[in-house]
Amino acid sequence: MITGIDQGEIISPLLWIIYYNPLLALLKKKDLGFLMTGRRFINIYAGRNTVKHLTFLGCAYMDDTGFITNNQKNLERILIIADSFYQLNDIKINKEKSELLIKTNLKKLQSYNASDNTITIKFGADLINITPLTNNNTICFLGVWINANNTN
Repeated sequence: MITGIDQGEIISPLLWIIYYNPLLALLKKKDLGFLMTGRRFINIYAGRNTVKHLTFLGCAYMDDTGFITNNQKNLERILIIADSFYQLNDIKINKEKSELLIKTNLKKLQSYNASDNTITIKFGADLINITPLTNNNTICFLGVWINANNTN
């Protein structure tokens, strides 16, 4: 028998926070997300500024989780941690439904298989083959359409 909560239950968001917060907090501490850098002007007239760095891990809500990182090695580290968390908390996920949006030349990736146009990713204890979505492809995540070129 599988236990769970019906979709739309009022307690669902609270339980999601209780269950997922430890995973997101640990991943944030590991600093494996996408590093963004920008200048913040302290005084625009004197030209004084400071450089700010922000690591963005991704977004998650209920059963949708999206991780963002600079490279495959960090993505696989994130997925190892996430997979062990899912196993510990008896959370069932379908790894085969994973989508990968990349902004690089596929041939530069060591794990790229040109014969079937897939990339092999280590997702915890499993290896999964994903057909990556490239610059012109668009995915929908939490109701927002995203592509690698920021054109949609």
